[in-house]
Amino acid sequence: MATRVAVLPLLLTVLALLPAEPQGPFDARSYQPATGVELDFPLAGALIEPLLAPGMALAGEPDVRVATCSTLVWLLLLAGGAALYRHWRPERRLEAAALPAVLRASFLAAGLFLAYIAFTLLVPLPGWSLKVTDPDLIVADLQTHTLYSHDGLVTPAQNLALHRARGFDVVAFTEHNNPAGAEAATAYAHNDATAPYAIVGTEVREPGQAFVLALGWLPTERKWTPQWLHDLDRKPVVALAWRVSVTDVHRLAAAGLSGFEIANGGHPNIPLPVREAILSEAQQRNLVLVASSDWHGWSGFWRTWTTIRTPGGGQLPRAEQAREVIKALQQRRSDDIQPVVAGYLGPPSLLQTLFAPASALLRYGMELSPLRVVAWWLWSGVFLLLWKILQRNELRPGAIFSAAALGVFGTGLAVQGGRLLSLTLPGMTAGATLTEVGLWGVTLGGVALLAAAFTLIRELRLRVRKIRTSG
Repeated sequence: MATRVAVLPLLLTVLALLPAEPQGPFDARSYQPATGVELDFPLAGALIEPLLAPGMALAGEPDVRVATCSTLVWLLLLAGGAALYRHWRPERRLEAAALPAVLRASFLAAGLFLAYIAFTLLVPLPGWSLKVTDPDLIVADLQTHTLYSHDGLVTPAQNLALHRARGFDVVAFTEHNNPAGAEAATAYAHNDATAPYAIVGTEVREPGQAFVLALGWLPTERKWTPQWLHDLDRKPVVALAWRVSVTDVHRLAAAGLSGFEIANGGHPNIPLPVREAILSEAQQRNLVLVASSDWHGWSGFWRTWTTIRTPGGGQLPRAEQAREVIKALQQRRSDDIQPVVAGYLGPPSLLQTLFAPASALLRYGMELSPLRVVAWWLWSGVFLLLWKILQRNELRPGAIFSAAALGVFGTGLAVQGGRLLSLTLPGMTAGATLTEVGLWGVTLGGVALLAAAFTLIRELRLRVRKIRTSG
């Protein structure tokens, strides 16, 4: 058993020793190393490394949604295949119980995996932050949301707390079609002197159905008007790359917008032709390119930042940093604005899609620091010790560990779901998303906790039965 337990930390140790930096950070325009910054991983994350590992591995893939779906398929196949192998008789016949066992194993593996994914989506876990090594850099997120957006899941205070932990100096609240919400959210931010400074904004659709952001200013109406294209040197407007065509890129660039998002944490899958069109227009028209989180409250894993270079920017007062960010956008100082990403964001290759679990594991291993590798060895030792203790007490370790995992996931989901259902702010119109996600969190959390309790009770009953039989 000890040999099998040591396989994973040994593999991760070997991968961590390879001379590769798959997470960068990179400049999203060229995927060359970003200047003046480096990635930092918190000590709290290393202490719970095995819990973070699957989420970090999947979140680091080019498109987390594709990687998650591919991993689920592989889990179903591997769990079912393992159960089938166990019921294969020497005379090459299958036992009658093979099919139920295959279905049961596949169902349990999928259930655990989906409970974990839901847990990581609702519970903000530690993740990458950006550490500035150049004192002239200001770190900004130019698109984020709160409860004042119909699909937001966090308050302004919660939003800013996570942004602070991820290394930001300035945050733009770009609530959906809601200038009033942006002002309210920004007012919350300015009352906390330790939080990143907030600037107002909003996100709307323009007549061609592309999404655009007003940054540092608010329109008089909650829709696109000619005002958006009037005197743009004082009113920065940035277009999202999400759901735009190559034709849209050329049209928006010609209309006089300030620039584009070249990377979006919430919508990473920007088609390559669209990306190439954005890069081409940016070069020809001196447009700014930014990397935004588009964070609505889902998960705490982070992969996008934008740095703005200005003399002594890192030491300026918060409000002055915000003004410098807006000024750089207004003046289209594309050479001073750097979109930063952790790893590659974009369409995954066919091999990455088909073998996402292997791709995620290899990349995750190569990004590990010595401290995180040590954490894996320590936790593997704890796991092995607990396994032996459970076996000595004639309990099935696999069932106990599954119950413990379901208990952790269920508790997190139930607590976070209940929190979402209780959230309210002055002037906030609760969106259907908030209520729906809250109900799903409470429901899934309750189911996971019931499954954990059922598994534990079943194991204890089996243990009591063994004692009575042996007695």
